Amino acid sequence: MRPSFLALPVLALALGAACSDSDSGGPDESAGGSAEEFCGDFQDLEERYAEDVDADPEVVLDELDALEPPDDIADDYQQLIDALRETNTLDPASEEDVARAQEIAEETQEANENVSTFLAEECEIDTSAGP
Repeated sequence: MRPSFLALPVLALALGAACSDSDSGGPDESAGGSAEEFCGDFQDLEERYAEDVDADPEVVLDELDALEPPDDIADDYQQLIDALRETNTLDPASEEDVARAQEIAEETQEANENVSTFLAEECEIDTSAGP
């Protein structure tokens, strides 16, 4: 299983991004994509952005949002994308925003676990590793 450099920021713990000193229209959930297609598309994006530290987070989120996850994770995946969009607007210097980022991380914990498990088991992407 290879580690995912994109999966960690995608799969929440946006808390880390929102709280560190460094720096919606979604997919048609009723249609759902195939697991194989989703895994391939996700891996393609991962490879494209793995080393691009200057990538615009909104562009990356737009591309991730355009993926069509399978029905069994579609709701959880969209919840994570929406959460990441919100945390992307938060100011890590604001105590209120840091508190909101923590709430978001807690609110999306189950979705994060579900999508992480899917990526690990179906796509063979290790979501426990970061950049």
